[in-house]
Amino acid sequence: MSDTGNADLDKRLAALEQGKGAGSPPAPRRSPLLALVVVLVIGAGGALLYLMSQPEEEEVLPTATPDVFQNEGDGFGAIGPLCIIGT
Repeated sequence: MSDTGNADLDKRLAALEQGKGAGSPPAPRRSPLLALVVVLVIGAGGALLYLMSQPEEEEVLPTATPDVFQNEGDGFGAIGPLCIIGT
């Protein structure tokens, strides 16, 4: 085997061991506070969207009013006292 390939490999290995890599240095980590702020902003936006999409007022369903019911005639109106047996 030839040493020419190994010389280049040794040179790159020595550069890596000294911390002088060929690539750019890695970017510093972002702050956990930034991640928390992003999560809170997304959550607040979602909550605002949820509240804005709610209906303004619940629909009022038509219900029967007392004037619709029959309150006159035979069997309607005031209820008399019931006859209790055994008194």
